[in-house]
Amino acid sequence: MDYLNKLKEKLNNKIIVIFIISVVATLFFCFPYLNKQTIEGHDLDYHLTRIQQINEGIRNGSIPVVIHSSAINGAGYANSLFYPELFLYIPAIFMLVGITTVTSYKIFILLITWFTFISMYICAKKISKSNHIAMISTFLYTFGLYRIVDIYTRAALGEVLSFIFIPVIILGCYELFFECKKEKWWIIPIGIFGLVNSHIITFVFAVGIILFFMILNIKKFIKDRKVLLNIFLAGGISILLTLGMFIPMFEQTTNSEYKVFKNENEWELEDRTLLLTQVFLDDYINLEKVENPIEDRMNLSVGIMILILPIFMLICKSKNEEKKFINQLFILGLLTTFSVTCLFPWKYLHILNFIQIPWRLNLIITACFSIVGAYAFYYTLKQNKNEFTIMVLIGIILVSSRYLNGIKYSPYLNGEMEYDNVGAGEYLPKEFSFDDLYKKLDAYDINNKSKKYEYIKEYNKIDVKIEDGTNSGKINIPLIYYKGYVAELRKEDGSIEKLQLEKNMGNGQIIVSSDKAIKGDIIVQYKMTLIQIISYLISTITAIFVIVKIVMYYLNKIKENKNKTVKK
Repeated sequence: MDYLNKLKEKLNNKIIVIFIISVVATLFFCFPYLNKQTIEGHDLDYHLTRIQQINEGIRNGSIPVVIHSSAINGAGYANSLFYPELFLYIPAIFMLVGITTVTSYKIFILLITWFTFISMYICAKKISKSNHIAMISTFLYTFGLYRIVDIYTRAALGEVLSFIFIPVIILGCYELFFECKKEKWWIIPIGIFGLVNSHIITFVFAVGIILFFMILNIKKFIKDRKVLLNIFLAGGISILLTLGMFIPMFEQTTNSEYKVFKNENEWELEDRTLLLTQVFLDDYINLEKVENPIEDRMNLSVGIMILILPIFMLICKSKNEEKKFINQLFILGLLTTFSVTCLFPWKYLHILNFIQIPWRLNLIITACFSIVGAYAFYYTLKQNKNEFTIMVLIGIILVSSRYLNGIKYSPYLNGEMEYDNVGAGEYLPKEFSFDDLYKKLDAYDINNKSKKYEYIKEYNKIDVKIEDGTNSGKINIPLIYYKGYVAELRKEDGSIEKLQLEKNMGNGQIIVSSDKAIKGDIIVQYKMTLIQIISYLISTITAIFVIVKIVMYYLNKIKENKNKTVKK
């Protein structure tokens, strides 16, 4: 019992130390946010708008928030049907207690950074079996240049969230495909659920990572039927967890065409790759002086330390079993680095144009090389473990400080203001004109556009009043068309008539129609479709199932440890 108590005390002390380090590291990384200003980012307005719209939906009792009802001057924007927003409920809830949008965003970034730190630490610790390697990997990853760019230059909130879950995917591949631990099948579904609710493009990358490790380790698990069954279980559960995102999206795309699925840009993937010099360019502050073949003026490297440290794999003499998996990570990192360069044949892969920019793969490079670099460097120079680790961490912090020094502040203060930004409007119907993006849209008779009608908008419901019954029976409603809107006519005598609803092929808005002239109040509002409800329920029930399995797994582990102690 004394031994057990000492072990518990030792573990508790270690957890406390790691927690303190993680909090200090988080505060250091987010230090530029600890003031009254926020940071100027490419997509900042867009994400602040999303947070505000979700907050508005919660206040109006519309959960989940499917339509950003006040966006586009009240025309509504179904952002969440195409771009995952689950985790944005966190800053939106902060706003419910009186915290401003900008401050809620800052707190959210702090939380994301802390969870990123913990996620990579657990992943690297499980794989390397070393606290020193885990800590170095974590600092390399959390303070990586691409992550700094994502947060402070691009404000790419979806990708920033994905940094939490890529280590989970890597750990899941290690446990299930490499170690063949059938009881750990639930790790990959956790990572998949996190990614599909953070950033769809990174989710696609994660599927590639899973297939990569599955192919390399196929001989290990193909002979064990139980492990093979658990792989299918992990895959099946992962699919069920994604239904809540993909089925509603598929339902929309089968009913209408949207700008996101039409490549209206002049560039292709091969036009957005990096020169070899850019891969190794490590000058964040003075990048604007560099001739860059793409429009974005920012550093697109993953950082010199993350690129240099993995080279030590060539002289690393470690014979540990986990080195085989580290070698696989090294190969994945090299392949991914090659894929962001102009040497990679992207011109033959137009099917992948949806990823928009190949250097998004910097996230994967950062994850792979953070673990590989820390492992290789550690086993090459491990004579003085503690001193060595401290020196490397100081080096990472000093390099990261240089990057953080190049941040530009925006005029946005912590005070409240309204945001109305729909990004590039990717999720608008293809017929909707960008000229109407910030105009107040009209309700009018389809056959006589000069005949306009007054309307009242209350969150996701619009009331168009028609007192003159001489119209054509077809009325344009100033709402963007998405499947899920329903319409009815409330007549003067109190009766209710259901109206037909379709998309206006000329402007992407809604048309309601009747067999005869319409007179009374036209009520149009968004209601979740049956398909949406079913898919959300399936994913929710599956998530609860996974949580129960995880709890049961750890309860069994505690029980086994107690039994071992009693026998001793």
